[in-house]
Amino acid sequence: MIHTNMICKVERYDAETGIGDIVPLFTDEDGEQLPMIVNARAQRQRLKIPKERTLESGNVEHSPIPDGGTSHTINSGSETVSYKADGDAQDILLIPSYKKGDIVMACITERDFADAVKGRVGNGDSREPHDSMSAIITGLVGDEG
Repeated sequence: MIHTNMICKVERYDAETGIGDIVPLFTDEDGEQLPMIVNARAQRQRLKIPKERTLESGNVEHSPIPDGGTSHTINSGSETVSYKADGDAQDILLIPSYKKGDIVMACITERDFADAVKGRVGNGDSREPHDSMSAIITGLVGDEG
């Protein structure tokens, strides 16, 4: 059986590493549930976020917070965020947060991705194509329950 994409239920997930165990919600040709996928990696996103924001209109309330800074609340108007490609921005790495029971989509890579995720050419440790243990969690797909 060739696996390409599967809908799975999250059994365990570590938000620090972005790695978890997921259970496919499908059966094989004999009607047996497919085995748990251990150490599936969550797809992460790197975004460029501007360091400055501009309030075009309206007003902002400043509230003191314990560390000596201030909290800002926009009461009216709209905040416009923009940046130039070569402007003052910062990269932010977003790692998804999943919890036990979440229904997610997992994509199965052509080959074991152990080498590829380290930037090396190779097929990792497994020689089996479309091995379900080479799964990448791409996002939530289930209904909230």
